[in-house]
Amino acid sequence: MEFKLINYLEKRGYTQKKMANDLNLSTSLVNQYVKGKCFPDYTMLCKIADYLHVTTDELLGRDTDIINLKMLDESESYLIKKILQMNKMQIEKTKAYVMGLTE
Repeated sequence: MEFKLINYLEKRGYTQKKMANDLNLSTSLVNQYVKGKCFPDYTMLCKIADYLHVTTDELLGRDTDIINLKMLDESESYLIKKILQMNKMQIEKTKAYVMGLTE
């Protein structure tokens, strides 16, 4: 398992200092979390996950099949929501269109 803290900080545009200030932690402790020199306890892990709008599984690098819409930008979230509203024929047409874009 790989602690993915730096990935989610970057995705959110947060610095280690911002997270430290917002969660009332020392910057050096956050830096140790990022470098994998130490790991947060369960309570802090949950606080960090909530702060970054991810699950603890995502933060710990565990594979999940669930898309966390909170981690998507506005346009990505919009597209996913629209796809979920499509019928099977619309999905197939959209898939064919997207496949044509990537060729």
